[in-house]
Amino acid sequence: SSGINAEYGDDDRQKQNLTIRTDNACLEEDHSSMGTDCLNHLYQNYHDLVPGWQRCEDYNFTVTDDYGKRYCKFLYTDRCDDDSLSENKKNKGCCRSVHCHGYLKGLFA
Repeated sequence: SSGINAEYGDDDRQKQNLTIRTDNACLEEDHSSMGTDCLNHLYQNYHDLVPGWQRCEDYNFTVTDDYGKRYCKFLYTDRCDDDSLSENKKNKGCCRSVHCHGYLKGLFA
């Protein structure tokens, strides 16, 4: 039988192509309007997508207290590419935004 791999190429290439499409689609959306699939994808992979950024999970964000829950409601995607901010502040702010919007949609509860 020819199978899927014979028809579409090897499985690793398929996954890589899907990841590239996912990266591009996710990076073009505001965090507030993203689905949980993109929010999770960016949280897990921002450090691979933006050179020099550290892993979002390294920040150990928490939203279990009242401050964290309240803070999440005021974050916007524009922090990710604000040229007036240092790379570290862009990285942390963008990761926090993805984490918070994911939390508000039940992702990181």
